[in-house]
Amino acid sequence: TAEAQTLGRVVAIGGQASDLALDEGRRNLYIANFTANRIDVLNLDTNTVRTSISVPAQPSSLSVSPDGRYLLISHYANFAAPGTPSNGLT
Repeated sequence: TAEAQTLGRVVAIGGQASDLALDEGRRNLYIANFTANRIDVLNLDTNTVRTSISVPAQPSSLSVSPDGRYLLISHYANFAAPGTPSNGLT
């Protein structure tokens, strides 16, 4: 028999998370909030969202550069109106 288990603490972000990226040096977890069109920055020491970064529609995946200087965000915009820019990188 398998049982479900919650690991850690649940933190509400007010949207749907599509990806996570860990920045160990800054003790931050970046959360791609797909439905709210933003990146939520969770502080690992306090387990709170300390800030949010507005980005273009539907951020779907994240990556922190090896040196920690850049956060790369891909956008999945297949629901954009015809003729408007869709899928992209920030």
